[in-house]
Amino acid sequence: MDDKLIGFLYAVVGAAIALLGKWAIDAITRRSEKSNNAAYLCVRVVCELDRFATGCAAVAQDFGPEPDDETSEIATVRDPSFAPHDLPVDWKSIDIRLVYDVLNLPGEQALADSRITQHWNHDWTDAESTLEMRRELYLKLGLKAARLSRSLRRIGKLPPADDSLDRLEKLEGEAKERAAAMAKQLTELPETPWPASAVPKA
Repeated sequence: MDDKLIGFLYAVVGAAIALLGKWAIDAITRRSEKSNNAAYLCVRVVCELDRFATGCAAVAQDFGPEPDDETSEIATVRDPSFAPHDLPVDWKSIDIRLVYDVLNLPGEQALADSRITQHWNHDWTDAESTLEMRRELYLKLGLKAARLSRSLRRIGKLPPADDSLDRLEKLEGEAKERAAAMAKQLTELPETPWPASAVPKA
């Protein structure tokens, strides 16, 4: 074989190997960068989700002011806030479905607040029923936040979560027990006989 042809082939093979090597290095670098971005995202978002879940747990235990408290407010615990859009993280570094669930949480809170306000503005509602709705809706928000936090902890290989999820699940169980007891009381109420004056004459 001609020496020039051999030299040309060596040059082509060498260039191909160099290109493949560069591609492999770039791919490894991109994968490593995405992994680092995902880990950082998990840390930042988990901290905010845990704080929000704790705030929701506090709202879920808010039964209003004491009877001797003369405040005009019906609630004693402020609504927690969660602003994931402000976090300096790369949302493309994790699963898009998980991103949606996290970024949609403020919208779900806004919807819950709207429902609570509408309920309170009705003439037939009272503080007790409004607080009950508020506790129920914020319990659901807290449970979702705590479960999202647990998912992100697994992705970011972070330490186990605190007891926020267990606490919220316990509150959920207590709320279901209260609802069941109330439903039982309603079914056991004695029937009130119609007064004679109210019975239509034949």
